[in-house]
Amino acid sequence: MSENEKVVVRRLPDGQIEIELRGNNVRYLSRVLDTLRNPSVALAESDLNSTLGLEIPMPSEQDLVEFIKQQPNYEHSLMLISEHFLKQPVHASSDGRQNATYQRLNFLVRKAHARIEHEETGQFLRRWVRMEKNRRSYLVYTFQHSQPQTGA
Repeated sequence: MSENEKVVVRRLPDGQIEIELRGNNVRYLSRVLDTLRNPSVALAESDLNSTLGLEIPMPSEQDLVEFIKQQPNYEHSLMLISEHFLKQPVHASSDGRQNATYQRLNFLVRKAHARIEHEETGQFLRRWVRMEKNRRSYLVYTFQHSQPQTGA
């Protein structure tokens, strides 16, 4: 398939799927649409990723929750999570595939945060940290438990 003739499929952070057809590759587009439309076929996340051309497997929400809870004060960053689960750092980038991976992972981490905040009654605080070696900044999250309210 040439650069002028391809199907670009993106899974957006809100779960929607965006499909862009370049050229006349209707056969592949038809296969993707059939896969997405057929509710009787329950696809595993890895099968869907493969069908959509998203080769990097993402951790489950449960895996993320367990990993975050293992960290002291639940402190973590997207970089730490990506290096642990994806074996490579990911960041927002102009590279479409790199940025798509970053956005998907960020969406999953936000879901894990919401679950932990609900279960543990607290909230994640975030702060920017700058790395010395490449001067890139990234967010570090730390969990703060809510203070019990005392009745007066």
